[in-house]
Amino acid sequence: MTDAEGLKPLFDSRHVRAADFLERLLAGRYRIVRVLGEGGFGRTFLAVDIGVKPERACVVKQCFPQSLLGERRELATALFAKEIRFLAGLGAHPQIPELYDTFAEGEYQYLVQAWVEGENLANWLVRIVRARESDLLDLLGQVLPVLSYIHDRQVIHRDIKPENLIRDRDGRIALVDFGAAKILTEGSLMQAGTSIGSAEYVAPEQMRGRATLASDVYGLGVTCIYLLTGVPPFDLYSHDAATWVWQGYLNRPISRQLEFVLNRMLAEAISKRYPNARAVLDDLRQLYPYAPQFAQPEPTPEPATVAPAAQPAAPNAVPEEPVESSDSTFVFDTVDALGFDLRFDAIESEPALLAIDCTPLSAALEAGNWHRANEETHRLLLEAGKAVRRTWLEGEEIDLFPCVELRAIDELWAEHSGDRFGFSVQLRIWQDLYEPTYYKFGDRLGWFRSGAWLPHQHLTYDAGAPLGHLPAIRWWYGSAVWGLRRLFRRLDACGLGASPAPRDSKRA
Repeated sequence: MTDAEGLKPLFDSRHVRAADFLERLLAGRYRIVRVLGEGGFGRTFLAVDIGVKPERACVVKQCFPQSLLGERRELATALFAKEIRFLAGLGAHPQIPELYDTFAEGEYQYLVQAWVEGENLANWLVRIVRARESDLLDLLGQVLPVLSYIHDRQVIHRDIKPENLIRDRDGRIALVDFGAAKILTEGSLMQAGTSIGSAEYVAPEQMRGRATLASDVYGLGVTCIYLLTGVPPFDLYSHDAATWVWQGYLNRPISRQLEFVLNRMLAEAISKRYPNARAVLDDLRQLYPYAPQFAQPEPTPEPATVAPAAQPAAPNAVPEEPVESSDSTFVFDTVDALGFDLRFDAIESEPALLAIDCTPLSAALEAGNWHRANEETHRLLLEAGKAVRRTWLEGEEIDLFPCVELRAIDELWAEHSGDRFGFSVQLRIWQDLYEPTYYKFGDRLGWFRSGAWLPHQHLTYDAGAPLGHLPAIRWWYGSAVWGLRRLFRRLDACGLGASPAPRDSKRA
């Protein structure tokens, strides 16, 4: 039996219903609010820790007593104890719920973790039906670094699946449920162990009890193709052909780069699969050299040497109902549409004062430091768009970008370049193209040459650059330009596309 659900015991009359714990106070401080789930050998509750000020929401995991677990009690209690050890040893990581406390009460054992307010990716998929390539790039850009973090500590999660990936209100994805995790040792590679995990996402070697770091890569790969297609993983594999056939279930094409990476993550043979999460990240950074999702090094905080004690933390409001996450757009528009309707909503009323300081941008432009001005523009857009801890603007942030800041940035570029550079110049060039595409647009601006997009560092940072060449924000990379359609819509809505573009004597 491979699925952890197979641990479910046949309870007798001594079994205490989950509802009986509601409003109960555990350990004199954890007030149970509601049941989050019930699995093979325990339950999970949402609770409020009244032992700290301010009070905070938390998750309380309860392990069923041995008297109720029958012949599976040894495995169940061992898994519970192992989860506690792993969480204590992993230390603080922003994408792993912090271990607050452990205790025993009555016949039950408990652990207490930070509450991640959000939605798991299985529930998210029910709402959106299918993920887009941009969603997958964001997912990989978030999950692979945290997997690298645990793999660097020789820990195998062994249960990577959509239900164990929770996206919070800020869009950050947390990895939860370390109950199936194990430490990778030289001896463990030689011995067959108990097969744990969810069958649809389990790698072949893990089914045989020989999980490796590559087994987590496989589980993440299966998660990705499930999110892309909306089809259960068992239906995406052909046993007759002994191969994955997920590409036939796509409702829109994806890039060759992503298909290559997913196929290698899903390789049956370990020798043909990525050995660990860091190897996948390395490949993605080569294939998408300017993707913001893969540009920043992942955090590597030091592991704790002892289990963390319960301490005050930032307060978390306890939702009375399950939280639904915001719009399903993770990063950018897809690039499959080549044109768009520039009609947009009327310009919203704007405050008269700028919310950003454009002095550094103005100084860089005044000095003719075009590269510095380009970087300052990127920073100002993130600041004005309130993009916290990110190097890009999401779709909704572009749609709602304040016009007064957008005009101020654009006017500085136009003033110091003699109307050669700026977002409004780029918009007018796009509007002047016959049947505009990103490739035609990139060619006009000098971004696309000899059939390829120029690396960011190879752009022309001087006044002699082609018309509209700057600013070139890092919303484009590799094989396509990303996000410009929405930016152009916003520019048009803010009234920046009214006058004709100046003549470029070099291209006349």
